[in-house]
Amino acid sequence: NSPPRAAKILFISKKANEFTGSFRIEALVENPAMDILAGLPARLFISMEETLAHLVPASSILLSDNGNTIVKFVKNGIVNSKEVSVLGESESGFWISGLPSEISVITVGQNYVVTGDHVNVNITNN
Repeated sequence: NSPPRAAKILFISKKANEFTGSFRIEALVENPAMDILAGLPARLFISMEETLAHLVPASSILLSDNGNTIVKFVKNGIVNSKEVSVLGESESGFWISGLPSEISVITVGQNYVVTGDHVNVNITNN
């Protein structure tokens, strides 16, 4: 057993192995003493900061005029847009960060409104 070392994750498979249920992960670790042999399995402990994220339909994610990823939302009947970061994806949509905990994201018709437009909102819970 070697002592714990910091590593940089290069790849995480999106699909689990059908027989083992495990995900293939590739990590780069410094090995100046050459005491870690190539091809051997390793145990990784991945620590991450907790972050607020929203699951939104893929269709609600847009590109701004300058190429940034945004979503459009309604606040007090007025259309706004906010830059977001895509954290991951699932069959239900994309996980994004950069929004407050409660927000009314426009998921239908977002391509037909611009920031500053006054709109009537029909909220549905999916």
